[in-house]
Amino acid sequence: MEIWKDVVGFENYYQVSNQGRVKSLKRTILRSNNSQYIVQEKFLNSMIRDDGYHQVRLRKSNKATRPLTHRLVAAAFIPNPENKPTVNHINGNKADNRVNNLEWATNQENSTHAVKFGLIDTKGEKHHNAKLTESDVKLIFELRNKGLTQKEIAEIISKVSRGAIKDVLIGRSWKHINT
Repeated sequence: MEIWKDVVGFENYYQVSNQGRVKSLKRTILRSNNSQYIVQEKFLNSMIRDDGYHQVRLRKSNKATRPLTHRLVAAAFIPNPENKPTVNHINGNKADNRVNNLEWATNQENSTHAVKFGLIDTKGEKHHNAKLTESDVKLIFELRNKGLTQKEIAEIISKVSRGAIKDVLIGRSWKHINT
């Protein structure tokens, strides 16, 4: 059964459901020339951001905002007594904004969940701090197989330290790449 609650901060303007849908409520708007305009109740289309999260456009007092749908659902339906700052998608699907798929989490809990579900890379060139490419890593292994030391390899691949070369070779920062 779909349950609707007011969007926090937009009471009597918008509602969000436990199924992750958002609707605009019927209301009368007074324009600057004192004429009235009736907004009909309608479901809002969500926009999908580049990072995969859904958001909607809400408007109140001539100001527009684009909140994330999952945060609207959580704020309306899930108590947050520990005041946790993020909302986690339990099944890892950012499009599934049903209340039973959401939970409040700390940043650390959210990151740990993302790693556990394979939603973020902790190794390789997609890691946010990566300085090496896959071809750099292949070259490191090739040079090591030729007998060069970590120090010599670091001098050839000057963008990283000897310690970073070691981290690659022992698999701490990159998964093993067959050369």
